[in-house]
Amino acid sequence: MRKFDKKKILTISVAHLFHDIYPAFFAPMLPLLMTKFGLTLSDAGILDATRRVPSMLMPVVGYIADKKSMKYMLILTPGVTAVTMSLLGVAPSYFILIVLLFLAGLSTVCFHIPSPVLIKFLSGDQVGKGMSYYMTGGAVAATIGTLLTS
Repeated sequence: MRKFDKKKILTISVAHLFHDIYPAFFAPMLPLLMTKFGLTLSDAGILDATRRVPSMLMPVVGYIADKKSMKYMLILTPGVTAVTMSLLGVAPSYFILIVLLFLAGLSTVCFHIPSPVLIKFLSGDQVGKGMSYYMTGGAVAATIGTLLTS
């Protein structure tokens, strides 16, 4: 049985924290985006739905992750999510908002599929402990992300 690899688990957990800070920007930014673009509540709802649509691709991404190494996804997706979510404030149109939110959602899916599997692998017989580190990163990120935008 593998031993608990605390260094690698903490690295992934911190990546989870930095990754999930950026999607937490959306809710506090939404009223500003509504004002900037003159959006209705329906338009705003479409934006949030667009961000979540890629989650329907989770089985496909999971299938790919089973066949291919997804370690580069863990490296690249926090940056992709950070860039796409950060560009929301300077997006020139509603259409660009939709594209950015779709890409951010896809990036989020590509991070959250392989990372828990890797945590399980690195945790040895202490999977609960490893997942608690990982989940703490995500939970703290939700708080920090909303505070950063206020």
